[in-house]
Amino acid sequence: MVKHTLFLLLFFIIIGLRAQNTFSVQGVVKDNESKMVLANVSVFLEGEDTMMVTNASGKFSLSFSNNGEYILQISSGEYTIKRIPVILEDENIDLAL
Repeated sequence: MVKHTLFLLLFFIIIGLRAQNTFSVQGVVKDNESKMVLANVSVFLEGEDTMMVTNASGKFSLSFSNNGEYILQISSGEYTIKRIPVILEDENIDLAL
């Protein structure tokens, strides 16, 4: 199977909720060429136990209790694995890649 370069049009919202001391990473995974959303794509932060699979709309949401620097890994059988550095802090960050 030909590997395609996976360009992710990800709109991350990294939210630090100080009161609850939890952080989340949310986004939508899309194909670079067709701009179509990608369902059933694995998304996780390296070093954490939580993994999510994108829904039919290409959306995902992961929650964590610790802030810090992470690598967000996104993979699907038809695409090259994408690794994106993210920093979970006590502020909102919008990322578009």
